[in-house]
Amino acid sequence: MDSRKNKVKGFDVILLVLASIFIASAFIITAVSVFTQRGSSQQKAEQETVPATGEDTQAEEATGVYQEADAYRESRSDEKILPERVEITDDEGNLVMIEEYDAGARSIVVGECGEIGSFPEAVYLVTDEGPWQIERYAYVYNDDGMVSAEYCYDTSASEGDTTAGELTSVTEYTYYSGRLAKESYFIYDAMDKKVLASTDEWTYDGNGFPMRKDMYDSDSLLAYYEEIVCDSNGSPVEARQYTYNGVLTGVREYAYTETGEYLTYREYSGDKESLLVETEYVYDSKDYLREVNVTYYDYAYDEYSESNGAQTSHEKYTFVYPDNVKNKLGTLDD
Repeated sequence: MDSRKNKVKGFDVILLVLASIFIASAFIITAVSVFTQRGSSQQKAEQETVPATGEDTQAEEATGVYQEADAYRESRSDEKILPERVEITDDEGNLVMIEEYDAGARSIVVGECGEIGSFPEAVYLVTDEGPWQIERYAYVYNDDGMVSAEYCYDTSASEGDTTAGELTSVTEYTYYSGRLAKESYFIYDAMDKKVLASTDEWTYDGNGFPMRKDMYDSDSLLAYYEEIVCDSNGSPVEARQYTYNGVLTGVREYAYTETGEYLTYREYSGDKESLLVETEYVYDSKDYLREVNVTYYDYAYDEYSESNGAQTSHEKYTFVYPDNVKNKLGTLDD
C-alpha cells in the first residue's frame, strides 16, 4: 500500500503539514484518513440523512479561467524555482528518507493544505548501504494541467530496477471549474483487482472557498467530515474533524506569513485538548521554502515513569534545489 497514505508518525509518512511553494489553479489536498467498515442497517439509515455534494452544485459554485496543460506548465517554468528533492532527518540528524521531484513534470512538493510529499517522482529509504528506492510514481494530467490520476508502484523488491515495480494504488482526482471536488483512492488486492479504499469530496461556498470535506470509507459510507474556516484570501485557518455522527475528533490550525506563505501548523486531539503535531516553516530572504521542522507529541502513559508528560520527537525536512538555480535563492538567517 502507498506509504504516504498511512503515515501518522515516523518515517513512513510525508506529513500532513502546512506550506505552499507551488500552488497551481487547483485546490489539491492529500488527505490521510483511516476508515472503518460499518455495515449495520442503522448506520445506513443515518447515511441517507447526510446530503451529498452534487456535481451540478460544485460546478455552479466554482469559477475560474484556466490554460491547457502544456501552455500552463510552459508559462510557469521560470516563475517558481522548485526543489529537486526533500531530505528527511530524525532527532539525531540521521538521513532516513529522500523524496525526488521532477519540476519539468509540474510535481507539487507541498500541497495547498501543507502536505509535504505531494506528487513525488520517487521515494527512497536510506539504509546502511545507501538510498533504496521503495516507491515510484507516474501521473496523468487533464487539459487544465492539473493532476487527474496518480499511480504508485512498489519498487522495494525490484532489486535495483527503478523502472519496475508492482502497481499498488491509484488516486483519481475530479475537478469542477478548476477546483478539486473529489479524490478517490484505490488499492489493488491479492488478485490484482482495483478496489475502492476511500473517497474525499469537497464543498465550496459562494466565494469559491472550501467549507467542508466529506470522507467516505470503502463502502461509500460517510466516516468523517471536516468543517473548514478560511481567511479573506480563501486560505484555511481552521479545520474541525467530526465522525459521521457528529463527534468532534480533532482540530487543525493554520497560520501564515505576511506574504501568505504557510508559517505554522498545529494539530490537536478533541476540542484542542492535546497538541499532537506542531510544524514550523523556514523560508529564505526571497521567500523560498528551505526547511520544515516537525515536532510530534506522544502522551502514552507509562506506569513506571516518574513523569508522564508529553514525550516529543522531531523530524526535519530540508529542501534541496538544483545546483544551476542555487544562485537565485535567498539567504537564510542564522
